[in-house]
Amino acid sequence: MHSANEARIRRKTTRSLTINVHSDKVIFMKIQSKQEVRERLVSNALGSLRIENMRPSQALRQGLESYVSGQKSIIELLGEVKHRHVTLRRG
Repeated sequence: MHSANEARIRRKTTRSLTINVHSDKVIFMKIQSKQEVRERLVSNALGSLRIENMRPSQALRQGLESYVSGQKSIIELLGEVKHRHVTLRRG
């Protein structure tokens, strides 16, 4: 059995469309594409850098543009950054 709250408020997500059902009201929220979500994530990351008084390198900016456009995954981008900035130490 569902509680009274669960019966009153249900939330269903279909792809990128979120539908909130409150009793008899149905509220449709904005559909966001994968690219829009990626743009928001990159914008937040760049904002965090600005707060820390840091700037991304040209290579990172190009990589982020490739990520937003869907040409690269975040895993590929992280691999490139690690390859560029992390030295392997063997002891």
